[in-house]
Amino acid sequence: MSIDLNNDSNAELYALEVQKALKDEKEKLIEEKNKLIKREEIIIEKESLLVKKEEDINEKENILNEKEEKFFKTQNEVDNIIIELEEKEKEIKRNEEKIIKKEKVLKIREKNLDKIEEELDERQEEIEEKRKEFKKKLYNCEIEAEKKANEIVESSNSRIKELSDEIRSLYQVKLENELKENELKNKEEIIERLSCEILELKNKILLFERNEELQKNISLEELNNELISTKSKNSDLNKKIIDRENKINELNYLEDENNVLKNTNEILRGRLNRALSQIEYLKRIESSKDTGKDSTGAIFREIIDNQRKLDEKQIPKKYVGDEKFINGFIQFCKEAGFKYKENLVRTFLSSIKSSKLTILKGYSGTGKSSLPELISTYLRAECVTIPVQPNWRTKQDIMGFYNYFTNRFIPTELTRTLIRANINKERIFFVVLDEMNLSRVEYYFSEFNSKIWMSEDKRVIELFEGVGIYDEEVSKYIVDNNINIPDNVFFIGTINEDDSVSPISDKIFDRAQVISFGELPSTISVGNLDLAKNSLDNNEIYTKYNTFVEAYIDGNLDLKSLKILDSVNSFMKDKFNKVIGYRSIKQVSEFINLYVNSKGKEEEALDLQLVSKFIPKLKFIYSEEQIELVKDLEQHIKLAFMEDFKYSEEQADELNIIKEINNIIKEIEG
Repeated sequence: MSIDLNNDSNAELYALEVQKALKDEKEKLIEEKNKLIKREEIIIEKESLLVKKEEDINEKENILNEKEEKFFKTQNEVDNIIIELEEKEKEIKRNEEKIIKKEKVLKIREKNLDKIEEELDERQEEIEEKRKEFKKKLYNCEIEAEKKANEIVESSNSRIKELSDEIRSLYQVKLENELKENELKNKEEIIERLSCEILELKNKILLFERNEELQKNISLEELNNELISTKSKNSDLNKKIIDRENKINELNYLEDENNVLKNTNEILRGRLNRALSQIEYLKRIESSKDTGKDSTGAIFREIIDNQRKLDEKQIPKKYVGDEKFINGFIQFCKEAGFKYKENLVRTFLSSIKSSKLTILKGYSGTGKSSLPELISTYLRAECVTIPVQPNWRTKQDIMGFYNYFTNRFIPTELTRTLIRANINKERIFFVVLDEMNLSRVEYYFSEFNSKIWMSEDKRVIELFEGVGIYDEEVSKYIVDNNINIPDNVFFIGTINEDDSVSPISDKIFDRAQVISFGELPSTISVGNLDLAKNSLDNNEIYTKYNTFVEAYIDGNLDLKSLKILDSVNSFMKDKFNKVIGYRSIKQVSEFINLYVNSKGKEEEALDLQLVSKFIPKLKFIYSEEQIELVKDLEQHIKLAFMEDFKYSEEQADELNIIKEINNIIKEIEG
């Protein structure tokens, strides 16, 4: 299309269009320029990134080269391991064949066990029937016993008269014996004087004999005269000695007779004391004879009323937590003259919270009995110490017995404590069986040891056989003569390690937490328990049980502790056929969590638990072969602590478990 430029308007229009086109072109060029500048910046940035990536690639290439070298180095080792694994695989196959054979044997045994169980069930039914028959017989015996009691009371007066006559005659014999004793004492003084004279005479004879030797250089005539004179003197002296010896023999005879009289006197004195005791016993029976009504309920009611009065006076308080408690308790002990190590207190608290039974073992005088009393005092808890007697044989010795003459149950301190603990389950009660191995623990504590690990609804124990009818208030806590063992009761036993006590079975140790008192606690002065108990200002409070046990925070155990525990348990099973069960493993786990939660170290807690759970199982060691296995166990534990807890060999040697193992080895090797 052509434009006529001669036309002014057309020329002007054309100029505007050209100007606009140039402007648009300019803007496009500027925009293109800006794009090029940005692209250049991006290219520069990418170049810098490429340089960095290239450096990283070079660095990674170097690392890969190093790894490749290591790979080639380890490849040979892997090949060797594969060869070893193939050999082990063959060995495993052989073991599998053995296991299959053992499984067949076990199946046969299982069948036999099923038969035995059936027989046991049948026997149990028979026993139950016999038990019912026995109860009937017991009831008849009670009636007969009551009749006999009346007969005994009727005959007691005549028996008392006979005993009184016997006592008078015994007193007369006693006076005669005392007179004879005085005579013999005078004769003993004579014996002493004669003995001195005999000694002097013997010395003179010895002197003459020495003079005889010295006079050999004197003339024969003088020597003969002296010899004749000496012999005559010697003869006289010998006669005197014979006379003195005859008198001594006579006095010795009298002394023997005196000893016989003394023994007779002791026997008569014993008979006298027994007779007096029997008279007192018969008098008590006579005075206690009533209508035959059972007064057991009144005894239980009195215990309940006294506990409720105490609860009204005192206010419960919240537990302060283990860490704060430990610090305050140690200071409290120092002021009363005791000094306990922090770890020992921490161990005690962790033990009683993780187990129903805690055993404190060590030699006499190491502070075992004082620790629970002091802790209960500072904790504002109740502590009942029961001294175990060597003649304890049954549950009655620890719980109490039914007196058929007075028609009432006589509860022990333990039974009273169980009743009190059931009335107020917010209170904490410590029951300390002091020197619990003076008698066989299985004799008097076996039922308790079975029941305390059960659930609370099954944790009941029978006070005595028979029918107990009590009022509504007593029946809240005692039903059919059964009483509950509540959670707020902690059982603590102290045992001495010497030859004068009864051994404790592995079953007791396996279920309990065991704390070793290796050395006598150092004291600032002689510790005074009464001073400690009177030093606390506010005695109108007590610590709430639920806050005491809830202070435990369930943490996550480090796998290192469980790994070491499992490896030691496996070693014990393989080498000694001794293991700890699920209950014990759970206790160990709870103990370590509690110990760490109170600012203790995990490895220290594990060390203490290895001592508690495994050392009692090594007490049977006696052969050289077993000693070598114990030494292997020692190395196994040391290596485990060195690998997992980064212990040095010196630190591993200081572990409590290692020290205990070394003591066992020394005792056996002599």
